[in-house]
Amino acid sequence: MDCLMEVFLVLGGKENYILKMYALSKLNEYVNDHYGDYYLIEDDLGIMEWEIGDEKKTILGFTCVKATTFFRGRHYEAWFSPEIPFSTGPWKADGLPGLILELREENGMLHFTASKINFHEELVELPVPTFKNVKKISARQFSDLVWKQAEEKFKFIEAQLRKEGSNITITVNRPKDESLEIFDEH
Repeated sequence: MDCLMEVFLVLGGKENYILKMYALSKLNEYVNDHYGDYYLIEDDLGIMEWEIGDEKKTILGFTCVKATTFFRGRHYEAWFSPEIPFSTGPWKADGLPGLILELREENGMLHFTASKINFHEELVELPVPTFKNVKKISARQFSDLVWKQAEEKFKFIEAQLRKEGSNITITVNRPKDESLEIFDEH
């Protein structure tokens, strides 16, 4: 199967994985919640609609061209190199006529920059991680789940403090733009 896997770490030392399956035009994102349970978020590849500009800059010795898009509530800027003919990049970014060497969300919620590129003459096999008891969920459902778990943790802390005589009330206000992908309503 023709696929590319990207692995990256997130805050808290927990690993998330993205498996891009180009033959199927599918992306599987394995993410974990506050309790270490893994969830599978399925998405399509090629869903970002890019506007390619004229601006250029050099990254790691490769000439890159600027492209921009608005994707799920956020503006992104990508720098891709037509000199490297792979239509992929970090996270869910792909669909440009060259490898994306830098991807940035305008408010800094996401920023990837290539730090090194190695070319291999032979195919390099990457191990695909396996997860047990993975629950299938949408990106929106996962965002809601993580917020619900955070609220539960704060309610538990509030209850513990009240047992000790405190008259504290903890309110969790969920901003509209709390996650990388913004959905219409909460």
